Amino acid sequence: MPAFMQVQWPSFLCPPDDYEIGMVKPELPANFDEMDSDEKAFAITERDQALLTKCYEAALAKNHLQSYLAFTRVDPAIRHLFTFCETTSKNGIIPLRDSLVQISENWGQMDLPHNSPYQVSNDELSKHRFDLARYKDWHKLKSYAQELLQSDDDGWVPPQLDFDKVKARHSELFQLYIQKEAEERPEEEAKKLWFYVCKEYG
Repeated sequence: MPAFMQVQWPSFLCPPDDYEIGMVKPELPANFDEMDSDEKAFAITERDQALLTKCYEAALAKNHLQSYLAFTRVDPAIRHLFTFCETTSKNGIIPLRDSLVQISENWGQMDLPHNSPYQVSNDELSKHRFDLARYKDWHKLKSYAQELLQSDDDGWVPPQLDFDKVKARHSELFQLYIQKEAEERPEEEAKKLWFYVCKEYG
């Protein structure tokens, strides 16, 4: 198996989705001062995770150059194409489709022969970008909810936490989510897109 398919961040790191590899200093968002307290806390957590990842990245370049090059010398879209295949049933088709779109757009820059076998029309590209923006918003909200609830992807929380308090916080987050989504989609459809299955909410 190629090295670029095997290399991945260790489990103790959780870099943000927009993390940039290389000589890029992680910063707080430009609109940080305009955020509310919860948004600021989440932004600081994301920045701190990026800083930890950057430290690991620097150590990796120094101590295991082969692994570092596997991360940096291969176009991320190609690496993601392979890694997203096995998670499509969990994460949906949008991340995988985005990898195909990026590869198609950069086909010539990669010095690949002929034309890309994956072609999209302007209308399809516009729809994909709309879907991708919504997916990123959804994923960011999920990360935000996990941070506040201290839960994993499946909704499990550490046993030392007060479960009643976690449930109350989850209920509050869920209601805020429904109120926001009600502006764009029916309530029942919004419920189906919530991250955790909960009998309480049908």
